Amino acid sequence: NITKAPLTLVANDKSRLYFEENPSFDFTLIGLRNSDTNSCLSMQPTFKCAAIKTSNCGEYEIEPLNATAQNYTIDYQKGTLSINKRALTASVGNYTKIYVSENPQFEIEYIGFVNKEDKSVLTNTPNIVCSANKSSDVGSYPNSLDGGDAMNYVINKYNSGTLTIEKANQTITWNQDLSNIQM
Repeated sequence: NITKAPLTLVANDKSRLYFEENPSFDFTLIGLRNSDTNSCLSMQPTFKCAAIKTSNCGEYEIEPLNATAQNYTIDYQKGTLSINKRALTASVGNYTKIYVSENPQFEIEYIGFVNKEDKSVLTNTPNIVCSANKSSDVGSYPNSLDGGDAMNYVINKYNSGTLTIEKANQTITWNQDLSNIQM
């Protein structure tokens, strides 16, 4: 009696970015004999994975199914699809203000959102750091960014700006009564 040899079909691990299509899944065979190759399969496996294009970042099982081979009994080993965060760029622009006035409301612009998403998907917004305040002297002060987080994005680039404080206009009013000066 010739019995079928054991063969393990392993789904290969894959990765992709958030909001991309799943890559093509493939496999590795462990336990081939007699110089057999993947062509010994009379039916190629299909793969089942719960991840779709809009799935959040994380790990998802890749389950191989339905392969057949004349000379082998097939066991299956699942693989993992890793969905990774997309890169975002956060930028704060250049601003000006007049000496002894409040700092302007700094705005952050983002590049890299997909799926019609915007800053509303951030779980933490980046911090804007500026050393200037209402009483800072005339001059230029850097506006820098740090931090920020989102489920499906990572802020990997920060573009800084500058706050320029300009001189305040001065009005000098002289209210001296000169009517009683004798000439």
